[in-house]
Amino acid sequence: MLNFSKKTDYAMVFLADLSSADGLLSVSGAAKRHGISPKFLARIARDLKRAGIVASREGKIGGYRLAADLKKVSVAEVVAALEGGVALAACSPKKAAACPMAAQCRVRTGVGRLESVIVRELERHSVMSVIAGRK
Repeated sequence: MLNFSKKTDYAMVFLADLSSADGLLSVSGAAKRHGISPKFLARIARDLKRAGIVASREGKIGGYRLAADLKKVSVAEVVAALEGGVALAACSPKKAAACPMAAQCRVRTGVGRLESVIVRELERHSVMSVIAGRK
């Protein structure tokens, strides 16, 4: 089965929360609401911040807010921020160094084509369209 990692899945949930938040949203509150480890969600939030998708304010009344319009942020951008991109297998052209058989692999090119199709599709969908359940 092909699916998002927990990091990407939780990032989408966190972004959905931020899209409807009035003001700043605390990681601890979001983590508790969704049954996610606060430390894990904090790492996810930092990755999203590094990508410019969210912004934060530290302190007692701190938290996170959106820094980008989720109608303009693609799902591919979120995957890239959390995972470094899409890679279907160890023989992926993006992970060729990780595969000892990359030089003689007969499926590497085909896997690369599949990855390209998936990335293009993820680029076509904004985060907001996924939150809203439409394209």
